[in-house]
Amino acid sequence: MSNGKTYTGRGKSEAGFRHAATLAIKDAEKKHERSGLKGDPPAEYELTFKAKAKKGHSLSEYIVIAKGSI
Repeated sequence: MSNGKTYTGRGKSEAGFRHAATLAIKDAEKKHERSGLKGDPPAEYELTFKAKAKKGHSLSEYIVIAKGSI
C-alpha cells in the first residue's frame, strides 16, 4: 500500500553509471530510514542519468538521481 511518500537520492561517480546508481539508491534508503516511517524502503526506483563531460575527453563524472515511492 502506498502512503504517497517519495524518496529521492543522488549519486555521483567517476567510475560509471552503475556505481552512481548504487550510491543514489543508498542515499534514498538512508532518507527513508531517517524519516522514521516503519516498513521497507521503496523496492523500485525511477533513475535519471546525467553526465559531465569535457570537450575532447571522455565523460568525467556520472550522476544518477533515484526516485522511489512507497
